[in-house]
Amino acid sequence: MYFKTIKTGNTGLKFKSVLKEMKMVWQSQREIAEEIGFHEWRSAYMVVDGGISSVIFKEKPDTKTWKEVYPDEWMPRLSTKAGKEIQAKFDKLPVVTFEALNSCVGFKATFKHIGFYHHNEKYFGIKIKDEWHFNPPYDCEEITYSEFKKLFEKGI
Repeated sequence: MYFKTIKTGNTGLKFKSVLKEMKMVWQSQREIAEEIGFHEWRSAYMVVDGGISSVIFKEKPDTKTWKEVYPDEWMPRLSTKAGKEIQAKFDKLPVVTFEALNSCVGFKATFKHIGFYHHNEKYFGIKIKDEWHFNPPYDCEEITYSEFKKLFEKGI
């Protein structure tokens, strides 16, 4: 199911608040990437955005400080002082939780979250599975996939 909600409406203002948090998260991640020297990362598990679950370097990092957790993805070694210090920085990074995003539309579910799209001047987009029996807020309008794709093609 696909929905749009105007950015100036009640639900849109809730999404604006979450998007503002997400932008702070992205900035924090970029700053720590620059400080430590990695160029890509995965956000932490079980959050919409934020934290760090692994990092990617342009060149292989010092294996005394970093351990490979996936091919070309690294995490700090917690058996070293340097690794513990880096992990402590990762742990302090802000996150946006599934619950924060879901609460914008009153969706309560464990381990499920709505799809959120913000690449449109006028609307926010919501995508959710049909079988989740979602009751949208009054200011969310159900739309077709083709309209959704047209409105949010940059984010799809």
